Amino acid sequence: MIAGPLSDRIGGKPVVAVGLALQAVGLGYWALAVEPQLSYPDVVPAQILCGISMGIFFAPPPA
Repeated sequence: MIAGPLSDRIGGKPVVAVGLALQAVGLGYWALAVEPQLSYPDVVPAQILCGISMGIFFAPPPA
């Protein structure tokens, strides 16, 4: 809902770059902090960040 209009305003490339950067941060969190003995609430921030970043990345049309 935000990434589409934002890409119309500033262009698709910066929006896609932000989405990919956030995805890298979310996946980095998964790689460094997530262990098998963690509970579900401990991994929710990584899931939220990855979900938001995918929404930002896939929303803009190709530039």
